[in-house]
Amino acid sequence: MLVIALVGSAMLWRVNTDLHEQAETRFADQVKLSVMQVEDRVESEVQQRVVSATILADQQQFVGAIQVNNINSAVQIATAHMTRTSLAQAGASGIRVYGPNGNLMLRAEAPQNSAQRAVPAEVMAVLRSGRAEGFVRLDETMGLTMSGISPILGGDGRPLDAVEAVTSFDRTFAAAAAASVANTNVAVISGGRVTAKSDADVQLDPAAITDDFRRRAKESPAHLAFADREHVVGLATYRDAAGTLLGDIYLAIDHERINETVLETRGSILRTMLVAIFLATGAAWLFGWLALRPMQPLLVAAGRLQQNDLESPVPASGPVELRRLGEAMEDMRLAIRQSREALQSANRDLASRVSTSDASLSEVTQDLHVMQTVVAQLAGESARGLPSMTEELLRLEWADGAFIALATEEGALSTAASAGLPPGAASAALEV
Repeated sequence: MLVIALVGSAMLWRVNTDLHEQAETRFADQVKLSVMQVEDRVESEVQQRVVSATILADQQQFVGAIQVNNINSAVQIATAHMTRTSLAQAGASGIRVYGPNGNLMLRAEAPQNSAQRAVPAEVMAVLRSGRAEGFVRLDETMGLTMSGISPILGGDGRPLDAVEAVTSFDRTFAAAAAASVANTNVAVISGGRVTAKSDADVQLDPAAITDDFRRRAKESPAHLAFADREHVVGLATYRDAAGTLLGDIYLAIDHERINETVLETRGSILRTMLVAIFLATGAAWLFGWLALRPMQPLLVAAGRLQQNDLESPVPASGPVELRRLGEAMEDMRLAIRQSREALQSANRDLASRVSTSDASLSEVTQDLHVMQTVVAQLAGESARGLPSMTEELLRLEWADGAFIALATEEGALSTAASAGLPPGAASAALEV
């Protein structure tokens, strides 16, 4: 269990490091994708305004009202057109009409009485080219806007006036952009200030968005820290034809959200690891039990052999390997039993031989003792006399009777003492 815990801790540390790296990469990719989506959205909205401006420029009733300077009728037609085309859904929108010199003739938006301070360069470009075009431009009243401008052509095909459909990058746009991408805050920066936010809680210092930061953010999402919070930031930057900065659309993910994602993922992985360890432990126990179960009869047989039980056979069953092991143990049991029986037989034979040798040795010892006694008496070491010597000789198991004969100087023999013999047997023996 300690090894499993150590391995699990090492894996968790490694996983935590990888999770942070993967989360950073994933959210950076998300910010990059968000920038692309916003740029595509802006391009699409600009083209929609080009279409709207072109439709109005081709509408005879609207053009007729402009030519006779019927402002009220033209405003009503423009307002109805905006309602039908849902231009205002992307943000505060308006319709404008410019004269041949770019002077503002009509403004179908609030405030309608705002005076024109400068002729938009984009309007003059359309009047000169005679072609409808779309722009992201900086408007003097609406700020950073999406604009579609179409010329009103005369009978000779030359531009007489120009119609512009325009929508501001306001909070409606920022909120819609943020809603299309999860966990992303959106803000619009123009003129060195934040002009719109997707959420009031979005914290942003426009001074931090420098040209150097724009360059880094263009290559890949960059990190930006303010208010003790770090953010992964992407920028959609817009400039006019001369390269002058118009504004930025700021997209950011709070780094705290990345940490929360890592914690959630780590918790999920930890739970999965714990379940996996539990299942692995259970599976190991089960597999071990299943693997050892067929070996139980062999373990019991080995215990019997250890207790010197050589009569009970060893079972041979189960898988091939266990059957072979059982057969080998059975052969070993039979060999040990045969060796034991041979050893017991040899021990019995040896015991019999030792017993016989002991009896023979006892007899020889007794005979020697008798002979030593007789020799001692003959040597005069004992005063017991000749009769006692014959009695002593009868102690020999192989002697049934004994007598002692003495010889004279002439060589005649006579019986001096006898024992265990019938009368006259000794004399008869001497005569023979």
